[in-house]
Amino acid sequence: MRRQLIGKTLEAISKSFASEICQGILKHIESKVRMNLEMELGRFNFIISPEVFTTVMLIGSVILSLFIPLAGIVVAMLAVIVAFLESVDVNSKYWRKPYADEIYETVRKKRTSIERNILYEIETMCEKTKKDLQAVSTQINDLKQELKFPDQDTLIKEWKQRHVLPDKKSLMNKYPSVMNYIAGRKNDKSVMKVFLEKEDGEVERYLREKCFEIDKLEYIYSETLMNDTQFIKEAPPVDRHTRKRLQKIIRDEEDKTVALYSNIVGIGVGRVKLNEIKFGDPCIVLYCLDKSLVPFGEKKLPNFLKGCVVDTREDFFMFGSCINCEQLDKGCCIGRAGEESAGSVGFLVKQTNRSTYECGLLTAAHFTYGNISELNKSLTPVYGDYHKIVHPAMSDNVIGHVTKAFCGNRITNEYEKGIDAAFVRFAEKENRELPELHIVNDDDVESNRRMFVSKKGISTDTTTGLLSQNPMSIQIKDIWFKKCFIINDYKERFFEKGDSGSGVFLIDADGKRKRALGIAFGLSVSQRQTCVCDIRDIVHAFDIAFYPEPQAMDTS
Repeated sequence: MRRQLIGKTLEAISKSFASEICQGILKHIESKVRMNLEMELGRFNFIISPEVFTTVMLIGSVILSLFIPLAGIVVAMLAVIVAFLESVDVNSKYWRKPYADEIYETVRKKRTSIERNILYEIETMCEKTKKDLQAVSTQINDLKQELKFPDQDTLIKEWKQRHVLPDKKSLMNKYPSVMNYIAGRKNDKSVMKVFLEKEDGEVERYLREKCFEIDKLEYIYSETLMNDTQFIKEAPPVDRHTRKRLQKIIRDEEDKTVALYSNIVGIGVGRVKLNEIKFGDPCIVLYCLDKSLVPFGEKKLPNFLKGCVVDTREDFFMFGSCINCEQLDKGCCIGRAGEESAGSVGFLVKQTNRSTYECGLLTAAHFTYGNISELNKSLTPVYGDYHKIVHPAMSDNVIGHVTKAFCGNRITNEYEKGIDAAFVRFAEKENRELPELHIVNDDDVESNRRMFVSKKGISTDTTTGLLSQNPMSIQIKDIWFKKCFIINDYKERFFEKGDSGSGVFLIDADGKRKRALGIAFGLSVSQRQTCVCDIRDIVHAFDIAFYPEPQAMDTS
């Protein structure tokens, strides 16, 4: 019993001794961390609260557990006391003082030996955890770089660079050949990259004078780029479950993402592009104007969205209308009266809410309405008696007026979807009682089989393409169009400038069965993909029904 009591006493003393050593180490660490943080962050007027040291104290509890063996060292060094006090009566009132004196004397005599053994034990334990601590330190330094506060003067200077740039919408209205531009840092130099339909000396002179503070001006001409672009191999399809999951991430994140990164012009689902012919796992694809350029005041493009891998590709999108079109064919080519622009007839349609039907056609709004920047401000279709439409383009033969138009995103059910469409009411009064044409449904467009489409336009006539299973959100002329159908080329160019407004049909393998899919209105210059807005959304927005297609129009 005496041995047990003495042992418990020695153990308590030893643990207290070891604890004091550990607490001293922890206080030293805390003081150093606090001092360094205050020195580094002092200029930001941060208050270092006790919560900052939660992690330090967590590490401290681990260190305390490691130092428990120190108690064993002290117990071993003091065990000799037991021999001296073996005959002591623990119930004696004189027992406690001799016992305390004996412990003190033993510790004093063996102090050097105890300190040496404790130091050796500490060094051994620290050596064992050295690699782990170094790994933690490396991670902390990496996080420190990621969370590094930007230099305020540099940030202000970067934002000021934006003020030397012309307003994008004003520039595009003044110079129609300008399709887009981006400005920022590239290889430590300020660069402005301008996308033009064709060479335009006037706009290039204007930008040289206006943006003289920019180190380098780069010009990309869509005509040249489109002529150099080869057919792009289509990626393998993404399974339906994965596609739905990725599309939900896009719906949740795209507004915030495009607001943070002005470089982005398209978002969709795809597969990681390993090279020109090989593809990897499913991913979210971000299309940008320049992968290596970081716009002034912004960060680099993200590598992940909600944990999903992002594959970044360079491209830009444009409307499919043409200027000074030289290949105008009677019967399908239309334009705005007095304007050098041309597009294609899409679908023959009629009003559905009137006893006397009003006849007309559907086409794209961007070349029939005119000021799409103003049109884009409206959240609902605009109604009225607007621009005269002629057939063929650049002629005096007026066939009707634009009475309904919409250009931008419209909420359909619970989602926003892009629409670029206009209804042209025929000037003629003849009513045409013709059967309605069927339009696509969800099962048609979400099938896992290969889906072919066709269209007829003034530039490429009748062509066949492949419907991608992955809708895409795109930006053209600073306007976003969400969840558009994407058509890939198949053996030939599906869409060229001048084909804007043409109706796209989903067809079966032999080309006999047709369902209206939508209106083709834009194309990607690098990837050679055609953008189509969903006919179902247009039907709901404009309250219309279909005639069979194709039908020759009597415009005489």
